[in-house]
Formats: sequence, structure tokens, C-alpha cells
Amino acid sequence: MVVGGCLLAFASAATAQTTTPALVDRDLTVGAGATLAVAAGDLVARAEHIVVPDRLLDEHGAGRRTANIAYRSAKLLLFDRPQEAWLMVANHEVFGHGGRVRELFDGYLRFHLDVPKPYGDGGGVTLYSPDRDATVHELQAITIGGMEANTVGAASLSRRAFVEQRLTPRAALRYLEFGLDAFDYMRHTRDEGERAGHDVADFLVLYNLVGEFVGAEPLTASTLRRETWINLANPMVASAAFTIARYLATGAEETRVFVLPVGDWRVMPGMRYGLTPFGTEWEVTTDVAYRSRTGTVAFRLGRAPLTSPWGLTLMIDALKVREWRVELGGDLWRQPPLALGARPDFGVDVIGADLTWGGAVRSRIESPAIPKGPLPATVIVDVGVKTSGFVKGDPLDGGLVLRAGLGLPLGRR
Repeated sequence: MVVGGCLLAFASAATAQTTTPALVDRDLTVGAGATLAVAAGDLVARAEHIVVPDRLLDEHGAGRRTANIAYRSAKLLLFDRPQEAWLMVANHEVFGHGGRVRELFDGYLRFHLDVPKPYGDGGGVTLYSPDRDATVHELQAITIGGMEANTVGAASLSRRAFVEQRLTPRAALRYLEFGLDAFDYMRHTRDEGERAGHDVADFLVLYNLVGEFVGAEPLTASTLRRETWINLANPMVASAAFTIARYLATGAEETRVFVLPVGDWRVMPGMRYGLTPFGTEWEVTTDVAYRSRTGTVAFRLGRAPLTSPWGLTLMIDALKVREWRVELGGDLWRQPPLALGARPDFGVDVIGADLTWGGAVRSRIESPAIPKGPLPATVIVDVGVKTSGFVKGDPLDGGLVLRAGLGLPLGRR
């Protein structure tokens, strides 16, 4: 927090109006795909708002208010939520599991997405056949990739809501769908095991199988169910629930997010718990703003066989000159070495190995593309360099990370 505050004090003022990035990279990886899922949700919500009203009658009198509440509730349950649930599943399968498969392998890759509830069974399936034998860490990265993609998408929605100090009902609904995907998956994993293809159960089987080789303590479904409750210790969850409840009761199109005011500062801490290719991870993420300057600080502490990885992330709005905006950030970590690429031992020999240092530096440059018109877009380029290691949304291997696309003003209706 002290480091973040010092950096923010020297940052140039950043705009409170943010765009929704829609980015692509060479393999359409987890991080790029999550931006497309969030942007697609914003685009659908914006189009729907033009043609589908939030109320049928004027909000005068108990009868009219009751009718409008019933209408909005039906619209949410039968129209809005199925769309957001399907989008969450698509992000989970296509950009999560699929993103990791595309990054790591060539070969067969197909998806099946069910019709969302209450009109169908919901859910989806990713089918793949890699062109070579996969290592332990590669299999785990694919297994957790769906939950990872939705965590990345939820983080971008949370960040935008904090910067803009506002949250729309559809963005709130999407945040709950994306942000609680891993929580819901872990909370409903049974001790006696699950069917083949269940992400959390498959993760546990592989984690404990390789852990036996080094005498590591086993990880159980009951441990995940207990520890995942920390995901609810997040003011964005409360903000999203309140925004939806207020919308149903009054038809309000947006609500301010819950933050802690500290003088000229705004602070929004939150806790997350999730799975990584090497184990489990607790994360404390704090969005901070000094007047119009914003940044994010995150600390991660993990569990892996015989080791306790950790990591630190910092991102700040570093520069704004006219319509140009630059964000700078980086990561520092101590993680188990990742077994990547073809290996005769499938990477089992590195399980329980000493932690290694790693890191990344990254920047986002945003400049005007279409400054005039009803939807003034921007051009966004994300560029960074990292060592081998796990950072949510980024490729596992070291090297250049490059994404580019458009920033669309879709968040504000």
C-alpha cells in the first residue's frame, strides 16, 4: 500500500471515463479472450437497453411500482441472466480452457455450449487432443483455465467500476456470474469425487497424484470448499448485489460502488481464492485512487507441494497527455518452476523443487482512434515481457506478451 501510494503521488491525472477493451493476440489467450467476453456483454446490454425498457409504467402508486418490480424481476430471470450465464460459460470454455490449449498445443480443439437455464441444461464442454504429451503443469493450466478466464473478466469489470465509481445492473450481473464461477465450482465439489471432466475434481486428482511422489500433504475437496468462502470478502460482490436489488426495486440504471474514503484517497480492498497450475492461491487486491489518479496493488500467497509460493502485482495510471493514456505495471514472484514443452518425465521431477524468482513488466497505451461520433473508440496496445511463470491471463512461458485492439465506450448506457 505504501509503495502504491508513493507511485500514485507522482502519477499524472487519469480520466474517470474508461473504455471497454476488446483485444486479440496470436493465440487468443486467456487474457485477450476475457476482454472479448466482457466487451460482448457490454455490447449486448447496450443494444438491449435501446429496445427493451426497464419499466412498463410510470413509477407512481403502489400498484404501478409492484407491476414494474414484477416485470424487471421476470426480465432479469428469464432474459438478462440467461444471456450472462451463457456468456460466462462461453468465456470459461472458449477463452479459458480453449485459450490454454491454443497457447500450448496444436491439434484437435472443439467446444459445445448448452442452451442456458431455464431453457436448457446450461454448461459446456471443451474437447481437445494435444499433438504431444502434456506435462503436469500444462494439464493443470488447462484444467483451471475456465475459472481463470472468468476471474480475469471479473477483475476488469471491478477495475472499471472502481475507476468510474459506478456500476450498471448488467455489469453487476456479469460480475457476479464471472467472479463467482470458481467459488461456485469449488463449493459444489464433493469429497467422494465427481464425473470425469469436472475441473476442480480433476485438479485435485492430479495435484494429489504428483504430490505423492514427494510426500506432500494431500489436498481435499473439503479444504477447497472451506477456503473458497474468502471470495465473498469483496466489496464488489456487495456492490453488485446492491446494484441489482436497487434496480429491481426502483429501475435505477446505475449505482455507486462501495469504497473506503480516506481523506483524498479512495480504497477498495478485496480477497480472492483460486487455483493455479501448481496449487492454490490467496490474493489480496486493493484498488486505490488519489483524487483522479488510480492504481492497483495485489499480494498473492499460494500452496504447492512442499512449498509456499508468493507474488506481488502493481499497476498504475502513469501518464495522460491530452487524449493519450499510459498504464504501467509489473509482477514479482517466487514460484515453483513450471514444466513446459515435451518432457519424458511429464514434469514430475520438478514437483516439490525450490521456488524460483520471476517477474514481468507491462504497459498499456491507449490513444484516440475515432475521437468523434456516437461511439468514439480508442486504439489499445498491451505490451510486456515476462519470465516463465503463472500470472492470470498471461502465457505461461517467458517472452514478449503483445495484445492489441480497440477500446469501446460501452460501459455507460
